[in-house]
Amino acid sequence: MAAVSEEALERQRAHRRELYYWYKEHGICTRCQGEAIPGKTLCPDCMKKRRQQAARWRKNHPDAHKARYDRLKAEGKCVQCAGPAKPGVTLCKKCMDKLVERQQVRRIRKRVREGRA
Repeated sequence: MAAVSEEALERQRAHRRELYYWYKEHGICTRCQGEAIPGKTLCPDCMKKRRQQAARWRKNHPDAHKARYDRLKAEGKCVQCAGPAKPGVTLCKKCMDKLVERQQVRRIRKRVREGRA
């Protein structure tokens, strides 16, 4: 049996990438082609399976996240995306901006729940 050429593999990857983005744009689950949760790429069943799979992995690899975090921090890289971190901080500018935005949204939601908005 002949080996598959690198060119054929790249064409296959490109086709799968195209399909993924087409499914995503049309609200179709990228795994089973069912109806995806609005704003997500997976349907409820696939999302549940993905969460269970992640929980099993974390249970079997309890120190993996800490080891990656420590390695990236020691190398002076962003602990989120592995890009170059800002000096004296463990995040890059992009990840820091996202963090600040999430915190602001969280504070606003908290005020709304408490009736102080």
